[in-house]
Amino acid sequence: MCKVSGGSAARVRIAHRAVFWLGIPLVLAFGLAWLVYPGQPLGPPANRGYSISMEFLSALGRARTPDGTANPWASVLFNGALVGCGVLYGMFFWPARATFVESPFWRFSVWSCGWFMAAGIAGIGLTPFDRFPRIHDWFCSVTCASGCVAVAISLARSGGRLEPSVSRRATLGLLALVVIAAIMIRAGIDVGRIRSRPAMPLLQKAAVAMLIGWTFWQSWLMGRSAEPGEGPGALGRPTDRRSARDRPAG
Repeated sequence: MCKVSGGSAARVRIAHRAVFWLGIPLVLAFGLAWLVYPGQPLGPPANRGYSISMEFLSALGRARTPDGTANPWASVLFNGALVGCGVLYGMFFWPARATFVESPFWRFSVWSCGWFMAAGIAGIGLTPFDRFPRIHDWFCSVTCASGCVAVAISLARSGGRLEPSVSRRATLGLLALVVIAAIMIRAGIDVGRIRSRPAMPLLQKAAVAMLIGWTFWQSWLMGRSAEPGEGPGALGRPTDRRSARDRPAG
């Protein structure tokens, strides 16, 4: 891991603290939205509640349930938390996570894709799917595509600057598995071999859970790299043992 210093360290620390101090309450807000959804333990009475296996996460943010029950509390919590997450991911990718990417071109790629993802997440919260279905679906597509690219570049082009190679490769492997699973499930649905529900809602929730876990893991690593004190090397210089051994003396 490389240490960051100066202005870069300050920006990384700000993003690290924001992800933890604001991100945790936002994640809890999603759980609270599920609890106050109509038909759920703390929600208004309704014919049925929210089905984890049969409904997408966006269902928590709709203004009314399918049977016409108003959904004032869950929609505000869920959609507001999404907008907050969009702001946080904008800070997470730039200027924080992109700092650890190897070259200006790839840093710009992470920054741009990360901000597209952040804008998409906020857009999902601003366009409840029962009111703006087409715009909502477009924001979902932008979020998925740009998010996959931003995460993949962050992992593939960081070298050993932030985390060990084993960790990066394992995460890249999981990302590839999610993409392959989505393609296979979509193909199975198209040929009538797989039912879209519960397959797609469960895949969505698994992917979101992985993204949240990765975000906190990366934020913790970035916080360590920005701590004051002597580190194994300055950002942009090789820090693993083999690279240090291969450098000429003097």
